[in-house]
Amino acid sequence: MNSIKLNFKDHGSGFELDNPNFKGDIFGLHNYELGDYAFAPPGSGIVHMFETFMDTGLSPLKYFVDEARRLNIPGLYTAPELGVKDAPFWKVLEAVKAYYEKKAGLKEAA
Repeated sequence: MNSIKLNFKDHGSGFELDNPNFKGDIFGLHNYELGDYAFAPPGSGIVHMFETFMDTGLSPLKYFVDEARRLNIPGLYTAPELGVKDAPFWKVLEAVKAYYEKKAGLKEAA
Protein backbone atom coordinates (compact mmCIF):
# COMPACT_ATOMS: atom_id res chain seq x y z
CA MET A 1 0.00 0.00 0.00
CA ASN A 2 1.36 3.42 -0.95
CA SER A 3 1.60 6.03 1.73
CA ILE A 4 -0.62 9.11 1.39
CA LYS A 5 1.46 12.27 1.68
CA LEU A 6 -0.01 15.03 3.82
CA ASN A 7 1.61 18.44 4.09
CA PHE A 8 1.20 20.04 7.52
CA LYS A 9 0.59 23.79 7.81
CA ASP A 10 0.38 25.64 11.12
CA HIS A 11 -2.06 28.53 10.77
CA GLY A 12 -1.45 29.85 14.28
CA SER A 13 -5.04 29.32 15.41
CA GLY A 14 -5.29 25.89 13.82
CA PHE A 15 -3.79 23.55 11.28
CA GLU A 16 -4.24 22.03 7.87
CA LEU A 17 -3.23 18.64 6.49
CA ASP A 18 -3.32 18.52 2.71
CA ASN A 19 -2.45 15.90 0.09
CA PRO A 20 -0.63 17.85 -2.65
CA ASN A 21 -1.25 15.03 -5.15
CA PHE A 22 -5.05 15.11 -4.88
CA LYS A 23 -6.65 16.88 -7.80
CA GLY A 24 -10.34 17.68 -7.60
CA ASP A 25 -12.99 19.26 -5.46
CA ILE A 26 -12.70 18.15 -1.83
CA PHE A 27 -16.17 19.40 -0.88
CA GLY A 28 -17.96 16.52 -2.65
CA LEU A 29 -16.01 13.91 -0.69
CA HIS A 30 -16.88 11.94 2.46
CA ASN A 31 -16.39 14.00 5.63
CA TYR A 32 -15.15 12.05 8.66
CA GLU A 33 -16.24 14.96 10.88
CA LEU A 34 -12.88 15.31 12.55
CA GLY A 35 -12.07 18.94 13.21
CA ASP A 36 -13.77 21.50 11.03
CA TYR A 37 -13.61 18.87 8.28
CA ALA A 38 -11.61 15.82 7.17
CA PHE A 39 -12.35 14.79 3.59
CA ALA A 40 -11.67 11.45 1.89
CA PRO A 41 -12.69 9.86 -1.41
CA PRO A 42 -14.98 6.80 -0.93
CA GLY A 43 -12.94 3.85 0.35
CA SER A 44 -9.76 5.89 0.51
CA GLY A 45 -7.77 7.82 3.06
CA ILE A 46 -7.93 11.43 4.18
CA VAL A 47 -6.82 13.94 1.54
CA HIS A 48 -7.57 17.16 3.45
CA MET A 49 -8.20 18.11 7.09
CA PHE A 50 -8.62 21.56 8.58
CA GLU A 51 -9.15 22.56 12.19
CA THR A 52 -9.23 25.84 14.08
CA PHE A 53 -8.95 25.69 17.86
CA MET A 54 -8.29 29.31 18.75
CA ASP A 55 -11.20 29.38 21.22
CA THR A 56 -10.95 25.83 22.57
CA GLY A 57 -7.24 25.41 23.31
CA LEU A 58 -5.51 22.10 22.61
CA SER A 59 -8.09 19.79 24.23
CA PRO A 60 -9.75 18.81 20.90
CA LEU A 61 -6.49 17.32 19.65
CA LYS A 62 -6.64 14.39 22.11
CA TYR A 63 -10.24 13.77 21.04
CA PHE A 64 -9.19 13.75 17.36
CA VAL A 65 -6.49 11.12 18.03
CA ASP A 66 -8.95 8.91 19.93
CA GLU A 67 -11.71 9.41 17.33
CA ALA A 68 -9.38 8.66 14.39
CA ARG A 69 -8.39 5.41 16.13
CA ARG A 70 -12.04 4.50 16.67
CA LEU A 71 -12.98 5.28 13.06
CA ASN A 72 -10.09 3.15 11.77
CA ILE A 73 -9.53 5.52 8.84
CA PRO A 74 -7.96 3.60 5.96
CA GLY A 75 -4.49 4.16 4.58
CA LEU A 76 -0.96 4.85 5.69
CA TYR A 77 0.26 8.43 5.83
CA THR A 78 3.49 10.34 5.58
CA ALA A 79 3.68 13.88 6.98
CA PRO A 80 7.29 15.02 6.51
CA GLU A 81 6.94 18.23 8.55
CA LEU A 82 5.80 16.15 11.53
CA GLY A 83 8.34 13.33 11.16
CA VAL A 84 5.63 10.73 10.39
CA LYS A 85 6.25 8.04 7.78
CA ASP A 86 3.96 5.17 6.70
CA ALA A 87 1.71 5.42 9.77
CA PRO A 88 -2.05 5.26 10.41
CA PHE A 89 -3.91 8.59 10.36
CA TRP A 90 -4.27 8.70 14.13
CA LYS A 91 -0.45 8.74 14.38
CA VAL A 92 -0.40 11.86 12.18
CA LEU A 93 -2.88 13.50 14.55
CA GLU A 94 -0.80 12.36 17.52
CA ALA A 95 2.19 14.15 15.93
CA VAL A 96 0.06 17.28 15.40
CA LYS A 97 -0.89 17.15 19.09
CA ALA A 98 2.77 16.79 20.12
CA TYR A 99 3.73 19.69 17.85
CA TYR A 100 1.23 22.04 19.51
CA GLU A 101 2.05 20.81 23.02
CA LYS A 102 5.71 21.60 22.35
CA LYS A 103 4.80 24.97 20.84
CA ALA A 104 2.63 25.82 23.89
CA GLY A 105 5.49 24.78 26.20
CA LEU A 106 7.90 27.08 24.38
CA LYS A 107 5.48 30.01 24.76
CA GLU A 108 5.11 29.33 28.50
CA ALA A 109 8.90 29.22 28.93
CA ALA A 110 9.39 32.54 27.13
